Amino acid sequence: MAAYCPMVAAGSGPTYQKIAEMRRFAREAEADATAPTGVSTLPELDVIWATPVGRTLSYREPSPFAGKLACPANDGKLVPQDLVAKAADLLGKPSLPIPGNSASAAAAAFATQNPKAAPANLANALITAYCSAVTADASVEQSLQRAWLQDFGAQVVQTLLSVGP
Repeated sequence: MAAYCPMVAAGSGPTYQKIAEMRRFAREAEADATAPTGVSTLPELDVIWATPVGRTLSYREPSPFAGKLACPANDGKLVPQDLVAKAADLLGKPSLPIPGNSASAAAAAFATQNPKAAPANLANALITAYCSAVTADASVEQSLQRAWLQDFGAQVVQTLLSVGP
């Protein structure tokens, strides 16, 4: 943080953007520093992604916009496939976008239904399922799809933080 802060401070952006960048960097540094030994780093993803931080969780910002939105593969490597299937069942065919209060309610219900699942896996299963629903609607432009995913993911993570382990 001490080495990165002067570089951000010297930038030409407004103060609120500099603060947001320092918060993003701090979240990612904390997630990387607390990752279990031997765990490979997360690949760059197009969506917000929950990461375990000790007994709680944080989230990583999506990679920069790079064309067509790619959802995380539901191959069991990033999150258990059965959990993604349960998340998809819970969300059903949502009316898009899912508002914050509904995202919160879904996250709380999902945590109650799956008490043994890690909070980061719960969040990522919901994010993966929602991503599939959002990208299925080809009439919505990419930037709006990304915004919906960002808002949904942030709300899910915040809710799961308050539910606790």
